[in-house]
Amino acid sequence: PDLERQAEEKALRQQTILEAALKVFAAKGYAETSMADIGRAARLGKATLYYYFPTKNALYQAIYVRGTDTYYTKMISVLEAEQPKNIFKTMLTFYVEFMTQHDDFLKIFYPLGRSAPPQIIRSDEIQALRKRHLNRLDQILRVKLRMIHPEKQELVVQILWTFIMGLSSKLLRQTPVPLLLNEIETINSFMLRFVQG
Repeated sequence: PDLERQAEEKALRQQTILEAALKVFAAKGYAETSMADIGRAARLGKATLYYYFPTKNALYQAIYVRGTDTYYTKMISVLEAEQPKNIFKTMLTFYVEFMTQHDDFLKIFYPLGRSAPPQIIRSDEIQALRKRHLNRLDQILRVKLRMIHPEKQELVVQILWTFIMGLSSKLLRQTPVPLLLNEIETINSFMLRFVQG
């Protein structure tokens, strides 16, 4: 029971640090955030903070990995259950709804000029995580869109990511969600015409 309680306390403290750090990184950007800022936000001493995360890079990477994993895992399970004709609308709507609910994470995921050093995003762990999820997503889209030519499938995926980038910058500029959902309807019509044409 003691070991179990210690493990629970450790997990809870780690969660507290990650949540506090996410808020600070989202508000100030990577470069302007110090471990002292995060310690204050988490109401923990620097020694405790460094015990869990030895560097600011490690902490930022942990946030990025956790958020990215959550996003892709949830989205993929939604898309797996979706009808092919709804796949574009569902994918884009899920992105807008998820990032609206996790707007601090959006600022990490799509940082608009306030990004972390490239070595964090390009780290082996993050590259492997993204590759695993994007391969799975690619498989789902190929299965759902098997009525279109394979060459067109690659283009469809590229177009979708371009739309997602556009939606991201609009979310960061706080464009109202109903306007984004209207835009998704237009994008969806375009995509359906494109794959059927």
